[in-house]
Amino acid sequence: MKDLMIDLGNYHLWANRRLLDAIGNLPPDYPTKEVASSFPSLWLTVKHLYRAECIWLQRLQMNENPAFAFENFEGPFSELATGMIQQNELLIQWMQEQKEAFFEHTMAYYNSQKQYFKQPVYQCLQHLFYHGAYHRGQLVTMLHELGVTKIPATDYIVFKRSKK
Repeated sequence: MKDLMIDLGNYHLWANRRLLDAIGNLPPDYPTKEVASSFPSLWLTVKHLYRAECIWLQRLQMNENPAFAFENFEGPFSELATGMIQQNELLIQWMQEQKEAFFEHTMAYYNSQKQYFKQPVYQCLQHLFYHGAYHRGQLVTMLHELGVTKIPATDYIVFKRSKK
């Protein structure tokens, strides 16, 4: 289980890097242009991902009161993207430090609506990775709507093929 979660974490980091680099290479106003989606811009979608991943890592580290230090951050996309990548790297490092049995451990936490849950660590990690994939899909759709045609592939199989 540990190896699988680390592999998914590495894929998650790889896919985020590719997409964030592509967004970062656009004209500076593109990340904040309004687009119809769950969040009205690329910038806000990435901030949501960053926030969620910070909070999930804190939960996984058994922090009972997770918080997002950049809640009021409104800086440039490059800083947001750098923070997101650093957060992905912290998660991978944290997973590497855990013992195999920890991934089967049941953890208890409160979600943002103060609802109480108990789930195995691996399920929380899978949620984090699938949540990222879901929003990367939204980012790709938003890029298409903004007229961007050079969008890198972020499929898992492309990641695995690139590692050979």
